[in-house]
Amino acid sequence: MANINSVKQVELFPDNRPTTGNTWSYRNGNPTLTYTFGVNDNAYLLSHTLRLNFTVSLRQSAGTLPNNGNATGAGVATVLQNSKVGAMSCFQSIVISNSLNQTLERVTNFPRLLSSIVASTSNFHDYANHLGLELGATSSALAQARLDNQPKEVCARVLAGMFLMGAAIPLGGSGKGTSGLQIKFNLAPSIEANFGDAAAQGSYYEISNPSLTCQLGLVAGGLPTIKNMPYTSFSSYYAVVNNSDVTQNINCGLSDVISVFTNFVPTSHIANSTQDGNETNTLLNNSAGAPTTFDQYAPISRYTTMRGGLKYPYQFGIDEAKNITSAGTTFTANYTAQRERNFLSALSPIKDRVSTLAGNLSEGGLGVPNIPAPENTEKNTQGGTILIPGVKAGHVYGLGARMDGLGIGQGTNFKNATFSHRIQSKLNGVSANSAYTFFLHKNNISYGGGGIAVSN
Repeated sequence: MANINSVKQVELFPDNRPTTGNTWSYRNGNPTLTYTFGVNDNAYLLSHTLRLNFTVSLRQSAGTLPNNGNATGAGVATVLQNSKVGAMSCFQSIVISNSLNQTLERVTNFPRLLSSIVASTSNFHDYANHLGLELGATSSALAQARLDNQPKEVCARVLAGMFLMGAAIPLGGSGKGTSGLQIKFNLAPSIEANFGDAAAQGSYYEISNPSLTCQLGLVAGGLPTIKNMPYTSFSSYYAVVNNSDVTQNINCGLSDVISVFTNFVPTSHIANSTQDGNETNTLLNNSAGAPTTFDQYAPISRYTTMRGGLKYPYQFGIDEAKNITSAGTTFTANYTAQRERNFLSALSPIKDRVSTLAGNLSEGGLGVPNIPAPENTEKNTQGGTILIPGVKAGHVYGLGARMDGLGIGQGTNFKNATFSHRIQSKLNGVSANSAYTFFLHKNNISYGGGGIAVSN
C-alpha cells in the first residue's frame, strides 16, 4: 500500500434517482439504490469510513405512520421492524462490482446476516447509544415500537465482506486496483421487512434522501502496480430443517474459508406480516398445528461440522444432551455454553468484535433473574409480555465453527471437499425451521495480460 498524502471527504448520491421526489420503496417500483466510484488511479477507498445515510418511514397501507403502543390514543396500529437490525431490514441484498461489470461480491439474505453479526458483536450499551443512530435498532421490542412510530434517520456501516475488515481498497485500473466500484443495494419486499398486527398487512416502508459517504485516501504520484488483491467476502446458503437428525451438505467451492455460521427462524415466519422473519430463534416446535404457533423449544442436543465427511475443524461434536430436560413433548435446555462459544468464535475474525449481546441472559440459561413483565422485554430475556404473539424475544442464537483456528488469516480449502454439518435436535418432524448458513471467506483479484480475474 502506498503512503496516503491527504484525505478527501466524499458524498455520493444514487445513480438511479427517481424522476419525481427523492424516495425509494419496493412497493412503488424503485427497489434499487446504485452508487458508483469511478476508476481513480490516485485514490484508496477507506472502507472503514463507508456509511449509507437515509431516512426510513414505516407506513400503514393508507400511508399513515404506525401507532405502536397506542402512543397517540387513537387505537393501536402495530407496524415494526426487527429490533436488532432495525432499518437494515429494508435491504435484501448487496452486489459489489467494478467498471468492467465483474461481480466482486454478492451478499444475499442481508438482514439475516446482520441479525447474527450485529447482535453478536454488540452489547446493551451499543444498542442504547450508537446503534440507535447507525441502524435505528434498540435490541428491545418495546423500545423499537416507540422508535418505529416516526421516521428514523440512520447512518449505517456497509457490512459487506469486502468492507468488513476496514481495508483501504485501491480504485485504480490497469493493475492498480479494482477498476472502480459500483455498490448496488437491493430493497426487500415490504412483507419481509415489516411485521405487526392487522395494521402490518399491506404496510410498507419508504427510504428518502439516501446518500453514501466515505473518505478517499489520495496518493501523490499514483497508486502502485500490484499483482493481486485479496479481500474478504460472504456467501450464503439456505436450507429447511424439519427432522430431529439432519445433515446438510454444501458444495461451496471456496478455497479459503475463514468461518461458517448458521441462524434459524420458523419457515412460516418468513414473508409473514404477523411475524418477525429476521429473528434468530432457537429451533422451535409447532405444537398446536397452526402455521405460526411455534411455541415450544426444540433444543439442539448435538452439533457436528465436517469436511469431506470427516469431523473438522473440531475432532468432536458439540454434545449438549445433558443440558436438556423434558416433560412429555416439552423440552427445556440450560445455557449451552460450548455451542455459544463456538458460534461466537466463528464471528471473532470480524474487525473490532469486543462485546456481545448473546449470553446466559439472552438465551435463557440458569441464573436468569425473574424480571416481571414488561420490564423483561427491555432487558432482552425470553419470557414475559411481548408485542406480537409467537415472537420469541431476545434470542441471539446460532451455530458456528471457525476454520482459521490459529487466527492468522489462513482459511480452509473447500474447493474439492464438501462442507457438512449435522444437527441433532428435538424437532418433531412437522415444524419446518429455515437455516441460513453464511461462509466468510477470502477472494482474490489478480492481474495479467488478459486483464482482471476474480477468484474464490
